[in-house]
Amino acid sequence: MSSSAYTPLTSTDPDTDLPSTVAMSLSPDRIVQQKLGRPSNTMVVVLHTVFKLSALITYLCASILTSSFIACFIVVMLLLSADFWIVKNISGRLLAGLRWWSVVDDSGQLVWQYESWTVEQRQLAQRGEASYFWASLIGSQVVWTLLATVSVFSLTLKWLLLCCLALSLNGSNLLGYTRARLGSGEKITKRVTQWLLRTVLRRPPTQEGQ
Repeated sequence: MSSSAYTPLTSTDPDTDLPSTVAMSLSPDRIVQQKLGRPSNTMVVVLHTVFKLSALITYLCASILTSSFIACFIVVMLLLSADFWIVKNISGRLLAGLRWWSVVDDSGQLVWQYESWTVEQRQLAQRGEASYFWASLIGSQVVWTLLATVSVFSLTLKWLLLCCLALSLNGSNLLGYTRARLGSGEKITKRVTQWLLRTVLRRPPTQEGQ
């Protein structure tokens, strides 16, 4: 499996012949609304939240809702799958201005591709939406990790399987969007180094870290 370099915003959708980029989702009317500080994409925020909460509530209240583990497993799996699709195809693009997908090149290798808003477009976007997107994505991963840990120590391995499914689906989106936002592994390392120099060591970043 190979990883492509950071893909510029002006790339095209690999599934169609029509150009389809993150930039196209930022309409002039929305830019005006964002300059005025008005909320936008309320329905997307709701969809981004409802499936996560529904999966968690169903998991935690499984013993109350039904006595069948299979029924609970299927319901939670469907909710997690819906959440994965919403985050990957809708909320990540509209709330955070990011996209990620994979294609198979001519040599048969899987190549990961990424898109992101430009700096100017990100300054116009609703910062609260992007912050909520990342907080909910990371928070879900933390919660499911805790639930998986509880399943291990309580020896309820059948529920651990469901937690692993949730971690896999949510973690795929988290990894894809992290790479789309920060770039390749080397760029992520450089940014972490710069952050440590600025906040921990209180020193300006070196030329090599820039």
